[in-house]
Amino acid sequence: MTRTPHATDARAAWVVVADHGRARLFVAPQPAAPLQELETLLNPVAGQRESELVSDRPGRIVKGRGGSSRGVGQEQTHKARAADQFANAVCARLAKARQAGELGRLYLIAEPHFLGLLRQHMEPATTALIAGEIDKDVTQRSAEDLRELLPRQL
Repeated sequence: MTRTPHATDARAAWVVVADHGRARLFVAPQPAAPLQELETLLNPVAGQRESELVSDRPGRIVKGRGGSSRGVGQEQTHKARAADQFANAVCARLAKARQAGELGRLYLIAEPHFLGLLRQHMEPATTALIAGEIDKDVTQRSAEDLRELLPRQL
């Protein structure tokens, strides 16, 4: 009997192609197989302008030494916080797949800053499955184009 591997095969390699607004999850059910898109995760805040995300109320100003001042809570923009939360959500999805035995090897292709966020939020057990990383923003490319960026045998 010939067994046909599918997306949930533990030996399957997963490929995450992401930026701050979208993460596309792919699987290669066999080492030389084409990529099959499993799902797309979206960050709804990514398309909004910073001004749409903040309230009309000004932040509280705190005087520092030497007469400098800054707004309390303004260290990180709302979009940056949303990107951080989105990276956490992507990593949570990968952890869930790992715990379910669906995730074999993992390849990350992400915009450089977002790749750093993924590294920060990824659980060590998921990080241990990373077989390769590419720091490029290629979320708009086709599955065929993305497959060309990866090793022949995943």
